[in-house]
Amino acid sequence: ELRKSWPVLTNFALSIQADDPAEAAEAFREVVRMTPDAPDAYYNLARALADVGDFPAAEEALTTCLRLNPEDADAYYDLGMARLRQADEAKTAAAVESVRAAIHLQPSDAKAWVALGDGLAAQRQWAQSCEAYREACELRPDHVASWASRGNAEEECGLLEEAEASWRRAVALGS
Repeated sequence: ELRKSWPVLTNFALSIQADDPAEAAEAFREVVRMTPDAPDAYYNLARALADVGDFPAAEEALTTCLRLNPEDADAYYDLGMARLRQADEAKTAAAVESVRAAIHLQPSDAKAWVALGDGLAAQRQWAQSCEAYREACELRPDHVASWASRGNAEEECGLLEEAEASWRRAVALGS
């Protein structure tokens, strides 16, 4: 009975996702079969697939989600993260573009700015990475990892005093 109603199946999958992401992914696959034109079905499937570490499949589901709803900033962010986690030069470049799309749609999303900084750092684009982390720190000044990453990028740019100040801020926030 549970598997006949996509809203019930969606709620079931969401409720078990933290404890059993593989089972949640299977349930979301069924929801996608029932509602092939629903972007949220693909988004939920992608999140579960990412939770089990299947980043290529998550990327595919998010691409479909965005084809159906090109204004979904969270889907662009998650697509960027799925691509970054594949640790491939071409995927990293694509990840940066996905995260830039998320920021374009939702410029005050601090986590997207951190992801942009991470992608740019992976490409060794240190000055741009510094700028992204600075924006993240402005938006979420109490986030330890943003300050630590900012310090790392500043060090790579030769901004040693700024780097030290950023690391000190990270340590102070982490205490």
